[in-house]
Amino acid sequence: MLLKKTFFVLCVVKSTHNYTNIDKILKMFSLNKFFFILIIPIVLLSEEFVKPKSIYLSSELPNKQLYVNQVFPIDFKIIVANENIEKFYSIFLAGHNIEVINSKANWKQIDKYTYSNRYYFKIKDKSGQTPQFKFFFTLKNGDKEEEIIDGVSLNALTLNKRKDFSNVIATNLEIKNYKTTKYDDKSNILVLEIDANESNLENFWLRFEKQGIDSIEQKLPITKIFYYALISQKIDTLNFEYFNTKTNKFAQINLPIIIEDDKTVNQSDLDPQDTNLKLYKIVALSVVLAIFIILFAIKKGKFNLFVIILLCAILIYDLIPNKIVKISKDCKISLLPTKNSTVFRVLNQEMNVELLDYQNEYLKILLPDNSIGWVHEDCNL
Repeated sequence: MLLKKTFFVLCVVKSTHNYTNIDKILKMFSLNKFFFILIIPIVLLSEEFVKPKSIYLSSELPNKQLYVNQVFPIDFKIIVANENIEKFYSIFLAGHNIEVINSKANWKQIDKYTYSNRYYFKIKDKSGQTPQFKFFFTLKNGDKEEEIIDGVSLNALTLNKRKDFSNVIATNLEIKNYKTTKYDDKSNILVLEIDANESNLENFWLRFEKQGIDSIEQKLPITKIFYYALISQKIDTLNFEYFNTKTNKFAQINLPIIIEDDKTVNQSDLDPQDTNLKLYKIVALSVVLAIFIILFAIKKGKFNLFVIILLCAILIYDLIPNKIVKISKDCKISLLPTKNSTVFRVLNQEMNVELLDYQNEYLKILLPDNSIGWVHEDCNL
């Protein structure tokens, strides 16, 4: 287009030898020569010096009703129109009542020119604005450029307070595992392992005096928590609700309370030195060992000898008793290897216990009464 317009101007100048001829041409177009002279540089500048964009950035906002404390995704897409882009990165600036949960999420390449990313946001009030999104990129010649998507105002509804509402808003919630054991003469301790999709599971709360979240893990869109609560022994069913954003309705969860005989409840669930499992393993290894000893007696061979030595080593390792450690007086024994875990016992004297495991500065111990718990390494004398 620029070449055509330039060619037109040159032809006009070339075909005229003085301003008289130019005036005649201008009159043909009902223009004066001052306007004509003004138009030429504007046309040339508009097409010659306007720099083409190197990338095209877009986002897809949610087109559904939002609720206060809801977690929701926004999809971002980049189309690269310049093959000289060497590297890029993005940041979010502060929004209002809306926070980014996974601001460091990695971009995925869809094809040669297209990249996408899904960011998750949480709206904390009835109204808010998404954070401004800045995308920076560097060209091979060293030049740096940026593209910006301004924040967008969003509104949310506040859900009605209901007796059994757990404060969780999610597309789906599932109880992966749960266990209830006796805590004292009046209370039981309940531990729930919960998975939820696109949720604010960190806000999970029920109507109990003593409760908490021992650990939380996010692999968006899935969030997992381990929740504990001290509940009355009179409670035989746990009932609570969460709000399902797919159906826009409250969903009911009902769990029968079954008291188990385990001495403790923890994320690993079972004692790794479980007597029955250990016994079965030893018997199985012994049988296999006997078979290979017979084979070795009938027909000697390096392979049979190697297997016999290996099985003997495994049996010896399994038969070695756990290390005995001494735990200090007033040491707090917790359900889980976390700072805020529920303490189910405090030692009133020094005690020798079996060491079962070690994890993140915490020792997993087996008490003389077969109770299993976690203590901080500082308790080890």
